[in-house]
Amino acid sequence: MAMVGFISWKQNSVTEINYNQTYTFNAKRTTGAPPSYIVFLDESHYLAIPELNLENDCNQAFGVDFIQGTYRKREDVYKFEKKGKVTNLWFDNYENFEAGKYTIQRGKINAENKYLTFASGTISKERLSFVYKHIIRIYNSGKTDRYKRNNFKLKRTKFNIPTTEKEFIQRYHKKQGHQQE
Repeated sequence: MAMVGFISWKQNSVTEINYNQTYTFNAKRTTGAPPSYIVFLDESHYLAIPELNLENDCNQAFGVDFIQGTYRKREDVYKFEKKGKVTNLWFDNYENFEAGKYTIQRGKINAENKYLTFASGTISKERLSFVYKHIIRIYNSGKTDRYKRNNFKLKRTKFNIPTTEKEFIQRYHKKQGHQQE
């Protein structure tokens, strides 16, 4: 059963989270990273494609990641659990991306991989809008580690991310330029 929600077009912000609705947040303005996409399937499972640049195929040519994870919700806070499955499609070059020639890697979210950064985030309501928050460690050569907090407002998108690993592989077997928002 989907949650009932609406978008405040005046603020262009998400005020309720609905199941099976794709949300995005754009990190490009503050971190240089492309937008990420997420779908909450039910009360404990989500799917995500972090850092997917639909406007620039060259970014996808380096690889596309698909996360299947779990979360816990308490009031208006969605906390991602630091476990889940990751499927990576890697392309050796842009020509292989265009031709759908890829190498597939499967793994799990854990402390040793970069997907923990995404899964370390939370989504919570701030000032009536849902925001994705995470903290990244910034290394200084020879100095003490520094941390940076990032907050990104969620917005709905028409882009539908795949709902299974099989669909993800099929979809990214070909060039995805037609998937613009």
